[in-house]
Amino acid sequence: MATQLYMSRSRWAAALLIALSVFLFWWAIGVRLSGAAEINDQRMRQEALEFKVTSLRWQRDAMNTAELVEIRQQARQRLLADPDGLPALVDKLQDIADAYNISIGVQMTESLPFAQVVGVSTRDLTLSFSGVSYDSLVAYLGALEQQSDTWVFLIRDASLVSRGNDAQVKGWVKVRFWTTVGGSSDKEELLF
Repeated sequence: MATQLYMSRSRWAAALLIALSVFLFWWAIGVRLSGAAEINDQRMRQEALEFKVTSLRWQRDAMNTAELVEIRQQARQRLLADPDGLPALVDKLQDIADAYNISIGVQMTESLPFAQVVGVSTRDLTLSFSGVSYDSLVAYLGALEQQSDTWVFLIRDASLVSRGNDAQVKGWVKVRFWTTVGGSSDKEELLF
């Protein structure tokens, strides 16, 4: 039995050479397969990015239909030129108030950049009043809302105070206007 397990040096060398060859072959295949997996991952990421680019192009093309281009152009025309358009805005707000026998005071905040659109800012106005009938105030706010074809704005907040059975109220209304610097509202590259 001992003679059966006995191997000569040449057989040991051959067995060691075969084992080493198998190990090197397995190692080479493993290295190549890991490199192939990395290449496959990169290809998958590239395909995902290409899909995103294609999707964004489709969205851009969908936003450039004639109807949407016209809507964006109308929105640009309604942006208030800051500071050039502010005196006319205050005059218009006071003219509307005068039509309802309301005397208003106007206070403006500083212009703040609008984060969602480059080149657009917001400016808050506080319209204060005193001794105004509730019905006149409601009519004034309704007339102000009808100006949405002229400006892009939002009535943000209101505070009304009345004493007991008084038919008159005092308080303020905050309105936010979207503006552009000077006359840059017609520059298409700044918006949308």
